Amino acid sequence: MRSRMRQKRKAEREEKEAQFLLEQDRDAKILRLTEFVTTADLANLMDVPANDIILKCMQLGLMVTINLRLDKETITIIADDYGYECEFIDKIEAVADLRKR
Repeated sequence: MRSRMRQKRKAEREEKEAQFLLEQDRDAKILRLTEFVTTADLANLMDVPANDIILKCMQLGLMVTINLRLDKETITIIADDYGYECEFIDKIEAVADLRKR
C-alpha cells in the first residue's frame, strides 16, 4: 500500500515538473517588449548576434544600424524568423517588469 502511494506521489511530482518545464519553454519563446526596440536590444533578447538581425533587415530592404530603433512590424517579422512570439507592452508595464527582476 505504501509503495503504491509513493509511486503515485512520485508520478504526480514528475508530472508537475514536466508541466513547469513546458511552461518555461513556452515563456522563453515570448518576447515582452515595447513598440520601438533597438537592433542590439532585439539581438540580446533573442540571443542572436546583432549582425544577423542587421542582415535580416537588409534582406527585407531596410538599411539599419546596431543602434537604430526598429518598428513593431519589423520586430515581429524578425522574431517570427527565429521562432519567437512578440508581446508588445507599454512603457509603464516595461518599467514594472524591470522592477520585478
